[in-house]
Amino acid sequence: MESKAELTARISRTLSALPKATRRTTDARVFALRRDAPAPPRVSSFSWRDQPGALGISKDQGKCAACSAFAFSAALEAKLRISGQAASMVDAGFLHTCVGHRGESDPDEICRQGVDLQDLIDGIRLRGYLEGNPAPIYPFPSTSCSLGGTRAYSGGVDLPGPNVARAAILEHPIVAEMLIWKDFSDASAQAVYVPDPRTDGPWVHSVCLVGYTETTWIVQNSFGPNWRDDQGFFQVALGSCGILSRCTLCPDFQGQTFSV
Repeated sequence: MESKAELTARISRTLSALPKATRRTTDARVFALRRDAPAPPRVSSFSWRDQPGALGISKDQGKCAACSAFAFSAALEAKLRISGQAASMVDAGFLHTCVGHRGESDPDEICRQGVDLQDLIDGIRLRGYLEGNPAPIYPFPSTSCSLGGTRAYSGGVDLPGPNVARAAILEHPIVAEMLIWKDFSDASAQAVYVPDPRTDGPWVHSVCLVGYTETTWIVQNSFGPNWRDDQGFFQVALGSCGILSRCTLCPDFQGQTFSV
């Protein structure tokens, strides 16, 4: 089994190979006419971790920049479980390769290049998703993209603010973008992520939001169940890291957030 130190080193190397966050908040597809709900839901804290059978194990995206596919996969699997459908694995590798990198064939480039969360969801609406092996090969081989068997998808609603997002989480987990710095790779760090801007970064990272408290979001990550000490889950303070708010450390960034 990979040790905490080895896991930290692997994630650190993966982050170092990625381009830094550069996108501003002027993307008209997402930020035009955004309106949050006037008040948060009456439930002050909630977590799908407390609901038996709602969530799957935290998956590991390995060395590939496939966080958007893994976040979407985790959220959609949870939605299917919560709705009473038979538990199934949504193949994150298929989403990253065949949807996010449709038409590409170089496995190294497919693995190295991340996919914008909204672009991924737009692609899934067009091409569907695949239910697959719980331990598939990453990256998913592009030669298998045309084999068929995909399921139709029509979701992906933009969530414009924290109150709307909290209400959506009461229905099922959602997906979100956040900013992370090099210290995020530390597999032994505390449960609540407080970024250290003195470290390298930032990078855009997609995650699955599974709950909230009065002060934090509860998040399922995609670095495997041994990352951190809480089975691959962590928390991030409300109003930090660009989740549904301007990031004080990088004020030009506000992440995209969607209900699946």
